[in-house]
Amino acid sequence: MAKLQDILNGWGNELKDKFGLLSPDVKAISEHRLSKCDDCYLRQEDRCSSNKQDFAVRHFMYKGKFRQKGQLYYGCGCNIVAKSKCTTTNCQCPLGKWDG
Repeated sequence: MAKLQDILNGWGNELKDKFGLLSPDVKAISEHRLSKCDDCYLRQEDRCSSNKQDFAVRHFMYKGKFRQKGQLYYGCGCNIVAKSKCTTTNCQCPLGKWDG
């Protein structure tokens, strides 16, 4: 259920942004996150490719599991723009590139 809430949160904020209703704080967070995605190997157009792997940049918890810096992990498959606007605690970069 949490995954559905995360998806709805991100897309809801993307819709708010289209109508100029997104809070400046969420917009700033999104822009910061997207700057980390710009040259990421996992980025495939507007998605975080679930068919590619790259190295985690730090130790962190991701979807309830520990991820270790320097280990290979797959991308999540999400739309990057919508996910960057998600404000729930579960919305993270699968490589730990977004600040906690």
